[in-house]
Amino acid sequence: MHGHSYVLVVEVATEALVSTGPKKGMVMDFEEITAIVRPVVDKFLDHRHLNETLDTDAPTAEYIAYWIYVQLKPHIPLLTAVTVEETATARATYRPKSQDAIFRIDAGQDMYSNET
Repeated sequence: MHGHSYVLVVEVATEALVSTGPKKGMVMDFEEITAIVRPVVDKFLDHRHLNETLDTDAPTAEYIAYWIYVQLKPHIPLLTAVTVEETATARATYRPKSQDAIFRIDAGQDMYSNET
């Protein structure tokens, strides 16, 4: 048995940013995303035997990204993809279909991009 120190990227997207109120200019508040993601990570992933908590005999990065997406999507409707990084050069992304969003952010990173 071995372990990894994964990096998890949760991607949300929308065609229009919030236009009013305290979340003006956002797709979704990072704190709101963290409040949904953190309990899933703590309960099922962090320092866990993934074969047991994910009920699989093959907890690959691809499977973990898919599994996390399935867990989060009901709670984060704007979720478009989940990426699991094992190392700086080894990562897997689960994105169920092509996305045509204008604005996209990666939760947990200080990054904002405008894609067309």
